[in-house]
Amino acid sequence: MKRREAAQRADELRRRGFTWEQIAGVFHVDEPGIGPRVAFRKAHGLSHQDVADRWNTLTTGEPTMVKSRIYQFERWPSPESGRRPSAAALDMLARIYKTTGRRLLTDTEYGLYSDSARGEINLIDHRSLDSNQPSQRPSSQISMHASSTHHLTETIEERNGTNDQIDQRRLAEAVSEPRYFDSSAVALIHRQLDRCKSADGRLGAVQALPSTLSVLEVIQTHARDLRKEETRRRLLVAGADGAEFAAWLYRDLQDSNAAQYWLDRATEFAQEAGNLPMQGYVLLKKSQMAYEERDAVRTLAFAQAARYGPWQLPPKVLVEVLQQEARGHAMLGESFTVIERTLDQARSILNSTVDNGEPKLGSYYDENTFLLRTASCFIEAGKPYQAADLFNKVLESGTLSWRDEAYFRARRAVALALSGEPDDAAQEGVAALYIATAIKSERTARELRRAVKALAPWESRPAPRDLRTAMKLHVKRPSAD
Repeated sequence: MKRREAAQRADELRRRGFTWEQIAGVFHVDEPGIGPRVAFRKAHGLSHQDVADRWNTLTTGEPTMVKSRIYQFERWPSPESGRRPSAAALDMLARIYKTTGRRLLTDTEYGLYSDSARGEINLIDHRSLDSNQPSQRPSSQISMHASSTHHLTETIEERNGTNDQIDQRRLAEAVSEPRYFDSSAVALIHRQLDRCKSADGRLGAVQALPSTLSVLEVIQTHARDLRKEETRRRLLVAGADGAEFAAWLYRDLQDSNAAQYWLDRATEFAQEAGNLPMQGYVLLKKSQMAYEERDAVRTLAFAQAARYGPWQLPPKVLVEVLQQEARGHAMLGESFTVIERTLDQARSILNSTVDNGEPKLGSYYDENTFLLRTASCFIEAGKPYQAADLFNKVLESGTLSWRDEAYFRARRAVALALSGEPDDAAQEGVAALYIATAIKSERTARELRRAVKALAPWESRPAPRDLRTAMKLHVKRPSAD
């Protein structure tokens, strides 16, 4: 890729909120043969001389860095023209590229350093210089088995970067001593779950999961000890919300056993709290999980159980349940008349729903969500061209989270392939692969594998071939799809 094209792509990705690390990942997908130091330089649109000039600006005294040395750092570990960068050199490069020392090395390169040097490299972290990088600690530095008090306080203060010292102190008191646990402490936990959900949309499940599990650990521990019945009920409601979200994260990571466990825990929390609608909502999520696993019977059965259970679902949840029911009918080969009638019923309820702004189940559901679910129904009903149009309409709105954009671009790639548009499908698939690689979304990777399979009749064309090659390089094949 030419430097001008690379700079334009990097500018576009920055405007969409990508960090420098994520952009470097995109460039590595474009050119699988390049190393991480080259990928970061290209992401920033710099020449070897540009990097040397910035290096010399950051150092005191006489300029000492030259472009040939930068080139040698990038060529290492080639014995002919490469030169291994020291920990100090990696620190300077990380400062220029606004990343960590470890990100500038492949696993093989990292293993060539001594134990003491690796220790120094692990401490190099200049991501705070990246204006698109949210304040956070790497997940590898956060233990999911730490004590509740330490971990949750650390999560709020360091991982999410809140400046509200009163909140931090109050929550620390509540976590350490149940008698301090009141409705305000529960409100803090709800806010922390909201931060976790925000992190998932931007950074992916891998980053959001440790914080989510630590919140659930606090909830499970203190729900047993609370004596104030109303506070305990509210905490259990938070537990149901958090458990359902943890299940979602595991769904994205393609760990169905863990996802099923947390969906069951969400039901238990909801039952203990006496929250009937939440129990129906969990059944909706079980139906969606069955859909992802291509289990048509359970997709329809769970959706109907959610619809006809002993509860009154909020209108937007009912809309989503009806669309899920339509997907189940489509998967089982029902006539399009049945599917269309169910979708029309869902549309009628959505159009008559008045949003008063109060937080409730399904509050995330909007017109775009309706279109995306309808597009999925069209795919299952054998109308992929219409599905591709609906997916595109939402993608062009620019309102999706980074994670959702990847997934629905992959879904659109499948729809385009089934519509006989191989080049457009492959282009959409590559765009989805950029993001899926950065956030490690196995759910998106699974859809991309389906796109590659649907593109088999055109495997000799350049665009489908490029997607297939990129998938082999960047997506591990599971033992079973």
